[in-house]
Amino acid sequence: MNVAKDKKSFILYSDQRSVIDMLTDEQAGKLIKHIYSYVNDENPTLEDQLLKLAFEPIKLQLKRDLIKYEDKKIDRSNAGKLGNLKKYHKDLFDRVQSEDLTLNAALNIAKSRKATQSDAKLADNDNVNDTDNDNDNVNDNVNVIDINNCLTIILNDKDWINRLIEKDKIKSQKDFTDWFDNVYLDAGHEVGNPKDIKTHFNNAINSGKVNIKKPIQSVFSGGNTKMGITL
Repeated sequence: MNVAKDKKSFILYSDQRSVIDMLTDEQAGKLIKHIYSYVNDENPTLEDQLLKLAFEPIKLQLKRDLIKYEDKKIDRSNAGKLGNLKKYHKDLFDRVQSEDLTLNAALNIAKSRKATQSDAKLADNDNVNDTDNDNDNVNDNVNVIDINNCLTIILNDKDWINRLIEKDKIKSQKDFTDWFDNVYLDAGHEVGNPKDIKTHFNNAINSGKVNIKKPIQSVFSGGNTKMGITL
């Protein structure tokens, strides 16, 4: 009997007692010892024919219980994997549910996506513009009529803000809101798209129009300046 990993117990059923009761105390003791040796995968043998006959139905039940145990482990594992697919890869989850994909095939696709995303994040270290592509809020692609709501959507994308801070492109969220209030709005923008605005800001950083590394008074020479940002 192959012992299931981490399985620390087994079941003896009450209807098996009738077999035990037909044995002498000595035989019953040997049978119990044999059962424990068997479930611990020690490959024991029985010479006594009566004990062999008594053990056979018990052995078959132990094997059935082991199969059920392993099936439950697989079911629990698959349930967890399906749960992760549903959370992170809803399209793959739906295809598994519709039997268009096997679970293993869907997991392999999800794994390849994760590897691709990791490569994209490595490339992101070289170009701040890529920060707009790694983890944009779903709402980025929505045209927002109310410019204030548009700002709220952008500020809720904490990952984007934090990546700019980590790269020392801005010192805090305020650097972005200052630019938004004193450059973007002053330019006459009334309708916003979050993704376009973030791209606009990234371009301003990369072109040197926004530089928060120097004191505000000395960032620019000439031009109309507000809050350390040139127009």
